[in-house]
Amino acid sequence: MSDDIWASLADQFVDGAYASVKGQVRTYVLHQQLMEHLTEPPGAVLDVGGGAGHQSFPLARAGYEVTLLDSSPTMLAKAEQRLASEPPEVRDRVRLVQARGEDAAEATGGRRFAAVLCHGVLRTARVPTAAHGPVGAR
Repeated sequence: MSDDIWASLADQFVDGAYASVKGQVRTYVLHQQLMEHLTEPPGAVLDVGGGAGHQSFPLARAGYEVTLLDSSPTMLAKAEQRLASEPPEVRDRVRLVQARGEDAAEATGGRRFAAVLCHGVLRTARVPTAAHGPVGAR
């Protein structure tokens, strides 16, 4: 059995939920709200749990350097497929990284980011205990 919980859900999620009118509107509204709060590009953005890039790719199109970090090889494969259809200048601004959100600092080489997205991640994260310390702390 695979540890990738998205292996059996990726198609339904990416090609179903996000491809629906509701999913497209949701992505558009979220992007507009993000743009109101982000500094002008260029800037570095980390998208933790970025999945297939639905939030990352519009930011890359806008000129941000985006690191999409996800623990799911299946979702990263979906992101890679979707990224292939973007223009070269957008593809060059996106880096795909397989790692857990808790390991983001190590996986990104300690890079600092102007913004960090965790859209939809915290509701699926396990609740840290006192032994774990703050999320992402090591």
